[in-house]
Amino acid sequence: MFNTEDKYDILVIGGGIAGLTAAKTAAAANKKVAIIEQNQLGGEYVYEYDVPSEVGLNAVRAMTALESIQRFGAKKRTISLSLAGLDRVRKETVKSVEGLWGEEAIKREGVDVIKGRARFHESGIEVVNGKERKYLAANRYIIATGSGQDLSKIKIEPKVKFWTAREFWATIRMPKTLIIVGAGMSGMEMAYYATKLGSRVVLVERENRLLPQEDEEVGRFYGASFAKLGRVSTVLGAEVESISEKELVLRRGTTRRKLPVTASAVVVLATGERPNISGLGLEEVGVKVREGRIQVDRSLATTNRRIYAAGTCVDEVPSDLAMLMGKTAVLSIVSRNAPIISSAATPRTLRLMPSYARIGVTETELLEKKMRYRKSVVLLTEITKGRTVSAEGFVCLLADAKLRIIGAKIIAPEAESMILALAAAVKYQMTVDELLKVPVPLDSWNEAIRLALTRI
Repeated sequence: MFNTEDKYDILVIGGGIAGLTAAKTAAAANKKVAIIEQNQLGGEYVYEYDVPSEVGLNAVRAMTALESIQRFGAKKRTISLSLAGLDRVRKETVKSVEGLWGEEAIKREGVDVIKGRARFHESGIEVVNGKERKYLAANRYIIATGSGQDLSKIKIEPKVKFWTAREFWATIRMPKTLIIVGAGMSGMEMAYYATKLGSRVVLVERENRLLPQEDEEVGRFYGASFAKLGRVSTVLGAEVESISEKELVLRRGTTRRKLPVTASAVVVLATGERPNISGLGLEEVGVKVREGRIQVDRSLATTNRRIYAAGTCVDEVPSDLAMLMGKTAVLSIVSRNAPIISSAATPRTLRLMPSYARIGVTETELLEKKMRYRKSVVLLTEITKGRTVSAEGFVCLLADAKLRIIGAKIIAPEAESMILALAAAVKYQMTVDELLKVPVPLDSWNEAIRLALTRI
């Protein structure tokens, strides 16, 4: 049944960004490799979230920048965006990115593409595509099936129409009101985008603050920023119990309240994700799952040493870390020099204006672990560039007892670029003195980092 004579070196299950990176890496290492995907190659990265949201957020950030030039004497004009125009650019961009990650691109790099749904058996993988069945075998396997919206904790009536990130970023008609459930990174980006397009937003978060995975001061900053827009209200410390056509039932402890849903409102779910591992037959091949996600070791090997896993089926990680995991899984198979994956050395970013970026441990984590640390904070208004453009934000650095940088967070117009040097510092355990030896261009945003280093 299974073709063991002409088997692959590596079979990758899942055509999202982690799986595609794994397949490309294996092909570059001259391995015979195939990728199995039942839908379009590219997944959430190309079609649902990363690329579509980048187009929309770039547009509204550019609009915000244009609005700010009024302080330089520009005549005040109303700036608006066309959703039809945004949709056109979004489709053009997706088409362009397909040239990097689509089926034809991956085939050109020597990867076989197999359509269908995969299931493990003791001797290999069965792939079902409609009425067609294939039986494949490989020396090693990489699971990179990604994840989808977790709706298991909310009771949703059958007739209720709601959006996830996919529908939100694809819409060409933004509703007058949006009720966004979840005020993490994704929910905050959607709220910012919608308000800049004129919608009113209600943010519902079960924790008592915005951006609960970040330090409290970050959530406070963006809460104040949203308050200035005047179109965002928040409901904090309330868990959504159920959703009907007319209302959301919220629960705070033993107390329940109802949040009305008007005819012009749309509910958007920006809650957690659930790994797409159902039906893979993991139990049959001895792959263990913990808390809904595939259990792996530092090399990304599962409890079956012939099977590896990468991406959000393993952990809730951003796309850049999912890519690194895909590459690492292959390197763990073909060599002994695979990098050790560290989420602490991977930046987290929030694409608002100003943007936010963080690397390493948070101050909240240090306090919970009762670890001693040093901290320095520099406001953007303390440097020349910050005063030139009247920017709000800050740079915060955290160091251990040996003055090695262990964490940093930045709110600034170019935070995602500024964080790169600090990401290297965290990864390679660089000290404050070592970083101060690196020249920094005067009148740049990085002047705030240099000043923070002198204060730590």
